[in-house]
Amino acid sequence: MVDNKFLPKLSQNLLEILNDDEYYDITIEVGKDPYVKVFRAHMMDEIQIWERVIKWGVAQNPALPSELTNYSKDDFKTLKNSLQQCIPFIRFYNLTSKEFKDKVLPYRKLLPKELYEDLLDTFLKLSDPDSRPTNKSKPRIYKHKQIDVEQIQEQIPYDDIKELEAEQIQEQIQYNNDINPEQIQCKQS
Repeated sequence: MVDNKFLPKLSQNLLEILNDDEYYDITIEVGKDPYVKVFRAHMMDEIQIWERVIKWGVAQNPALPSELTNYSKDDFKTLKNSLQQCIPFIRFYNLTSKEFKDKVLPYRKLLPKELYEDLLDTFLKLSDPDSRPTNKSKPRIYKHKQIDVEQIQEQIPYDDIKELEAEQIQEQIQYNNDINPEQIQCKQS
């Protein structure tokens, strides 16, 4: 297990480095061989963020079916309510057409109608499945700028890296959206 008393200090140090004007290629190693976990700040693809946000939403609602094909209308509503604060921070326009089709489209009921229709229109116009839309890298909705990392940490089944993953997701969202860290509330446990 990671000694949790060092995580707040690690988080603070990481925030200071990330807010510095200098570019750093940051690697964080946690644990002892052969269980070393390596994280790279700002190296998480947008699709990875989407997948982790979905995973978090599902973990927050353990009564949801394990298979997406078994979701009812109410199941989608439950998951949508859990993710409503996270969705605006996902940069869907940085996905490839294939990523959108394979990973986002199955969850289309979670997206606001206008966003879904615009995404569908945008990705249908792309001829190459590996291409990305241009000039649409920011999220379409900016309603919420507060993420409760402590709540995320409480809902994910505990493992040695839970706190670091939540912090990494927060940092990636800040980086992707050019958000001042003071605009996002991060509660340290």
